[in-house]
Amino acid sequence: MFRAVRELVPFEAGLMSRFDVNDRTYTHVAGVVPARLERFVSDELDEDPVFERVRADRETIWLSQMGRQDRRASTTITDFVVPEGICEGVTQPLFSYSGEYVGVLNLAWYHHIDVDQDRRDLFRLLLPAIGAAVYAGEHRCRRPELSVREREVLHQIRAGHTNAQIGRVLGISTRTVATHVEHILAKLGVANRAAAAAVMT
Repeated sequence: MFRAVRELVPFEAGLMSRFDVNDRTYTHVAGVVPARLERFVSDELDEDPVFERVRADRETIWLSQMGRQDRRASTTITDFVVPEGICEGVTQPLFSYSGEYVGVLNLAWYHHIDVDQDRRDLFRLLLPAIGAAVYAGEHRCRRPELSVREREVLHQIRAGHTNAQIGRVLGISTRTVATHVEHILAKLGVANRAAAAAVMT
């Protein structure tokens, strides 16, 4: 996924970080960055009032499109971007398909670059998949708690069975199977059956 982002918007430094809700820390899952950026994201990003608003509003924030007031208010700009000599960058909060905040993607350029609107739009279209990948990666590590029946249904999904076929095999109604599938997708933070099967393999 990180490689696809780099091909779309060829950044000079980038960091994808997963957020752990329980201990409110970031784990860096992919990146090509100075160690100082990793430390900054881990220790200071959540303290930035502009990032707090961006995350709440689910915005994409490009450095070149920030207003003067936001630039002054952002501790990320004053404490990191300016001292590092970053000329363009993007900070993107990431969310699972179910809407849970799962992490952040930071990209930076050390020289002036014009990322055209078409590439920005394509980047925006990739964001749900990036968020789902970060969420799925977290849940692969944490092994989400599926019930015994949900694990049975997931096993049948992996075998390529339809809801009706799963219902016949397990002796439950098609509607009950559909409910189990909905719960599985929500717990795994994925959008479809194929993604659910892939998360647990």
